[in-house]
Amino acid sequence: MSRIVKISDMESQLMSRIDRDDLIEVDKVMRYIAIVKQIRKLQTAINKGGVMTTTINGNQEFTKANPAINELNKLTKTLITLENSIKIETFTVPDKTKGNEMGNDGPIDFVWITLDPSSITSVISIYRIRLPSIDKI
Repeated sequence: MSRIVKISDMESQLMSRIDRDDLIEVDKVMRYIAIVKQIRKLQTAINKGGVMTTTINGNQEFTKANPAINELNKLTKTLITLENSIKIETFTVPDKTKGNEMGNDGPIDFVWITLDPSSITSVISIYRIRLPSIDKI
C-alpha cells in the first residue's frame, strides 16, 4: 500500500513537532519542505525520461544515466542531514511511580508506533495501549 504524503500534511506534522518560537527550527522545516518538493520534481522527471537517456553528439549516439539521478541522490543526502538536525520535540509518558515505591497504583500507558521502512518520514500507525495496573510479584 503506497500512497503519496501531501506536502501540506507533512509540513503541518513537522511544525507541530518543533518549537515554533525557535526561528532556526522553523527555517529548517521550511528548507526540508522545499527539498522534498524538489525531490518529487526530480522523481517525476526520472519517471518520464527514464533512468537512462540517449545523447546525440554529431554522428555519435550514446546512452548514459539520467543526470537527474545524481541530483536526486545529492538532495536525498541533504534531506537526511537536515532531518537529523531538526530538533523534534518528544513526548514523555508521565512517571506514575513517583511517590509510590511499588508503582502499581494505576493503569500503565504504552505508545506503539509503526514506521514505514520504505520512507524516512512516514508513520503507518500509532496506538495508545492502556494496561491495567501491574502488581509486584
